[in-house]
Amino acid sequence: MNVVFIGAYDTPDFGGINSYMLNLSKQLERMGHKCLVIRQSSRDYEDIIDAIHFVNIKTRGGMLGVFELYSKATDILCRGIYSCDIACYQDFMFAPIVGKKLQNKGKLCCYLQHSFACDNPKNPQWMYPVEILLTRLSLLFTKHTITVGGSIAELMKSRLHISPEIVRGGIFMPDANHKLPDNVNGIDIEKDEYLLTIARIDPVKKIDVLIDGFMKYKGCKKLVIGGNVDNEYGRVLVEKAKSDNRVIFAGPVSGNVKSFLLKNCFGYCLVSSSEGFPISLLEAMAYGKRCITSNIPQIKEAISQELGLWCEVDSADDITKAIITLEQDSQRIENEEKIRTRVKDNFTWEASACAFISAIEKFKTI
Repeated sequence: MNVVFIGAYDTPDFGGINSYMLNLSKQLERMGHKCLVIRQSSRDYEDIIDAIHFVNIKTRGGMLGVFELYSKATDILCRGIYSCDIACYQDFMFAPIVGKKLQNKGKLCCYLQHSFACDNPKNPQWMYPVEILLTRLSLLFTKHTITVGGSIAELMKSRLHISPEIVRGGIFMPDANHKLPDNVNGIDIEKDEYLLTIARIDPVKKIDVLIDGFMKYKGCKKLVIGGNVDNEYGRVLVEKAKSDNRVIFAGPVSGNVKSFLLKNCFGYCLVSSSEGFPISLLEAMAYGKRCITSNIPQIKEAISQELGLWCEVDSADDITKAIITLEQDSQRIENEEKIRTRVKDNFTWEASACAFISAIEKFKTI
């Protein structure tokens, strides 16, 4: 089948929804299907990334840009410019209304939401009732809904009164023979010398709290932050950390550079206040890394209680204590193998692709 994923924005970080669409597409193609990704950008262009075809559509950005992307992508697919049997929009709000046009052309449309924008602390409180109302109205046009984890599915059940299919994010296990670079953007860091976080630079990721907790720690480890800091929140982070030369901003990271950082870090940090299903955490777990994490349901779903180093959201003190606990872990080797086994047994892109195909087969009957 020809599957078209529609959503996200062309960013140098290439995390989150971009990573989800790319890797799910790669696995589906390995299973004999054809995939295309259509996303927002500041300009119109096409690209091939890891053998997957990306069509980037110029939009104005923001909420209106999302609607514009869905409208333009739907029009392109209706005109038959690209082959499409299944269109998977990466949102519930607006998309089912726009997708009706494509459904009338005999295409199957489904809608996959990763998280709620209203849970991001950067958004005003009034956004919650607006988002929920608009999403409920949009869902009157479809029953073909998917989300990325059991915890977020429960949240959707309580807020939207739906029971979406679950297609979790996953990982491709690292290839031990794959050659990686010797350094990252000229940054001088050694194996096991640093803690790592790789994330969209956004208030929901609570990287400011991570920096606060790290700066209270007086040991010799460093903190490497991967992500594009060229935004308001990023500038706040750079200013906060400028008095501590142990904090290193690596800029946007992907591909071999990302793999290098994950393979060689001492531990991984993800202290968000909200997540969909944390793919970056799974990628760190695939290298056996112990993880300092906020104790939110979406993260607990990925890593078991015994293997996580848990922190309350917004608690810098908890983060400091977790770093010290990680340094003093006398069973580090055993724990790393348990972590690697957990992700290998439970969260692969092969399992994700099978779940996606199963959901599509179910949608064909309703």
